[in-house]
Amino acid sequence: PMDVTRLRFLIGWYIEKLREVERNAAKSLDTSLDLSRLEDLRRWGDFPVAHLLTLSRQVEAFRAPGIPGYLAYAVIGNTAILVADPVSDQPAQLLRCFYEWCKSEALSLCGLELRRRSAVVLRELGLAINKLAVENYIDLRRYDPALRGTRGGIQAARELRSIARRTGLALIERPIDLVNPRDIFNLSDKWMARKKNTGELRLLLRQIMTVPEPGVRYCFLRQKERLIGYIFFMPIYREGRIVGYL
Repeated sequence: PMDVTRLRFLIGWYIEKLREVERNAAKSLDTSLDLSRLEDLRRWGDFPVAHLLTLSRQVEAFRAPGIPGYLAYAVIGNTAILVADPVSDQPAQLLRCFYEWCKSEALSLCGLELRRRSAVVLRELGLAINKLAVENYIDLRRYDPALRGTRGGIQAARELRSIARRTGLALIERPIDLVNPRDIFNLSDKWMARKKNTGELRLLLRQIMTVPEPGVRYCFLRQKERLIGYIFFMPIYREGRIVGYL
């Protein structure tokens, strides 16, 4: 079983290791997408971090005979780190198979970025569970683009929109391959330079990809011709359809 103290130690150890090797080994990690997983993702990737975390080649895909789909994991030392929920219509069975595989390989099991249903299964298997955060959802079907009213931060959003208009800011959605990669990386480097940890993290994040990814929407904030910000929206799928974005 994984207790909270060991979980904190593993996360801290992993981050510290990344700081030590960021300029060398971490940059050699392949964070490109394994598109062989895309069909499963489109059927069962109905949780926010599915596209961000489970398609990347920096994690392995665990599959079990007779169970559709996969789960993403990485082995660090003697610990198998489960990254996000299973992408499957039988997630509980797949989790139990993964737990048995970890035992057969003499690996401890640690799960990150899991929803309640996965946590319940792991708790039944004897692992300690710790709730770290919650996810917030915005129902776009009820969203008012005119920003009328005062509820839910609408007034603050109107004020920010007014500031943007006065200062000549423009938010533009366009394919990422129509934007100069140098502008994107220069902006990223400037932002990272202000962070305490100046190296890019892996596993729970991945590096910027400047080639289009399936279903991803790219938005860029410009002031006149200068790029000053960007945000990428990862798709959330259910039964083959995009039902939301992270």
